[in-house]
Amino acid sequence: MALPAGAGLGCSAALGVAVVRALDAAVGHRADDAQVAARSLAWEQVFHGNPSGLDNAMAAHGGIKRFVRGEPLETLRAARPLRLVIGDSGEASSTREMVAAVARHRARGEGRFQKSLDAIAALVSNAQLALEDGDLRALGQLMDLNQALLSAWMLSTTRLEEMCAAARDAGAHGAKLTGAGGGGCMIAVVEDAETAAKVVAAIEALGRTAFESIAGTDEPTIAADAGDDFEVTR
Repeated sequence: MALPAGAGLGCSAALGVAVVRALDAAVGHRADDAQVAARSLAWEQVFHGNPSGLDNAMAAHGGIKRFVRGEPLETLRAARPLRLVIGDSGEASSTREMVAAVARHRARGEGRFQKSLDAIAALVSNAQLALEDGDLRALGQLMDLNQALLSAWMLSTTRLEEMCAAARDAGAHGAKLTGAGGGGCMIAVVEDAETAAKVVAAIEALGRTAFESIAGTDEPTIAADAGDDFEVTR
């Protein structure tokens, strides 16, 4: 299977990191992860305008991290593997357009915008605690709250909302859009493989595509049907 492009999964950032490392290898240059992330961010800025840098940092460093622009990347230790279902809405998403939409939202009311940012920051801090405690139910509830805030910013779509609702109805602890919004993909956190299969089926019943991914483990992280052809990297 091919990961969907322009869908909020950081494919362009991963490609940028791969290109930087390939060029370095070709000339015998060695760079640390932070340098690779910074150089690949310049690639992202050509396409996306003013991206956060999150995707580049994650692609360069790997693992589960907490990213705050301008601060050192923080490594998180999940108490248990994080089992996710990723669903593709089939709607193209433009990071540049969504960044501009957020800027317009901010211009309409700086105080209200800052309160929303503070609320999201609080959700992230609590999500970190839930992840480190292995409390996937709490993590899912926090994802739902985050989705509500993103929807209020007009970053979600009807299709994404339907997919998130279907995932919850099928047993997911919570679900939200991923990436810039305006289309692309959503993610749902689930308890086990059985629930993951039910969530995948529920999303596919809407006419969308979905697959399972596991974070917080050294094992290959993308699962798909046996008939799919793709490469898995660690």
